[in-house]
Amino acid sequence: MKFIQISSKLFTGNVILIIAGLIYFTVYLIFFPSFYASIDEHEYIRNSFLLRRGTLIEKDITQACTGKYNGEGYVSQYFIGRSIFLIPFTYFGLFGIMFSGLVIHFLNFFLFSLILNKLGRDKIYSILYLLYPSYLLVSRAISSELLVLTGLLLSTYFYISDNRKSWILAGFAFGLTLLARYDAAILIAAFFFATTITNRKKLSFLALGFIGPLVIILTLNQIFYGGLASTGYGNPTRFFINIITNSYFLHNLVTYVFVLSLVYPLLIYSPLFESKLRLELILVIIFTLIFWSGNSWPSLFISGGLSAIGVFRYVIPLTGLLMISYSSFSETIFNSLKRYKNSLRILMVGFLFAIMVYGSYIHYNFINERYSVFQQIYNNTEIGSLIIGSSDDCNYFLNDIFEKRAYLDVNTTNIEDYMDGYSSVYIID
Repeated sequence: MKFIQISSKLFTGNVILIIAGLIYFTVYLIFFPSFYASIDEHEYIRNSFLLRRGTLIEKDITQACTGKYNGEGYVSQYFIGRSIFLIPFTYFGLFGIMFSGLVIHFLNFFLFSLILNKLGRDKIYSILYLLYPSYLLVSRAISSELLVLTGLLLSTYFYISDNRKSWILAGFAFGLTLLARYDAAILIAAFFFATTITNRKKLSFLALGFIGPLVIILTLNQIFYGGLASTGYGNPTRFFINIITNSYFLHNLVTYVFVLSLVYPLLIYSPLFESKLRLELILVIIFTLIFWSGNSWPSLFISGGLSAIGVFRYVIPLTGLLMISYSSFSETIFNSLKRYKNSLRILMVGFLFAIMVYGSYIHYNFINERYSVFQQIYNNTEIGSLIIGSSDDCNYFLNDIFEKRAYLDVNTTNIEDYMDGYSSVYIID
């Protein structure tokens, strides 16, 4: 009888998570993002097509939106992990590409439930991950932060095990995470540093698994950026120099702490209620806030809107890990409410779903405006014509999925030399 009761409880929890996922999926389809919004997304998509051809180098300047010339062609500064993940989706056109963000979000949702189950906690609190407002925009976009979180959640799942094989797998997953963003090293360092205090034997197995992906990354740096420690963003040491020299460090730190205490109340303090990963999560908070407080600019916070959201996406990997401790914190709070527990949980989830629907609607309208501009450009220009623009106008040109156009930035050196051979030349005003 006891076994039946336990099985029934687990089944009920699984059903609730499936229902929550189906609702999220339905809302996503209703307000499906018809286009992408930023240069970052454009570059992730373009790189995925380049990788399909076995390269990261674009030799034709009229097809290179951004990038540094490395002697052979133009190499984008953007990390390749998101582009690698995107490759299978590119075979389904723009729809498949825009659908990929939801796949990552659901994959993280699944990994998060596995972690809670492994820690012996109620999987129902995985909904806290699913409905965290900051994940709404990035799950509807081609961004790298949620994929960083995928790597960290997978790493954490193996990390909390008590056997050597799992620790090696954790180290390997940590290494792969760097492909999505090199700054993920800040969070990974927190885990490695914690093990030097709690379990040095574990550290050696983490390092063993970490070596393989690290060699791959250093090799890619050497081939495409000209040095083992070189990146598309330049020498990484400058990011640590910024921590010391950024005069807005304290302002940024206070802003991050305030927001991380507000969206989910007391989220940033939840590691104090965590037993299994307390030291790791506290170090993750410290390392992340120090790094991004030194590498953020207050104008982006003050301007509000999508610019502010764009800054807070940098700490998405942090918030995803904090959801682990926040589940324990939330469970403690709700259990103390006794007979009001279920009613308040339903009310909270309903409120979060309402925010998700409204946010999806707002983003849907914003994306449609971008798509409308795209349609105007292509309806008023011919296939094979040259378009001259500025700022982020190159965002609208991807010959692998759209009708062929050539694009040049108005500030291109000797732009006249590239205009020969085009019967039609247009300038975006």
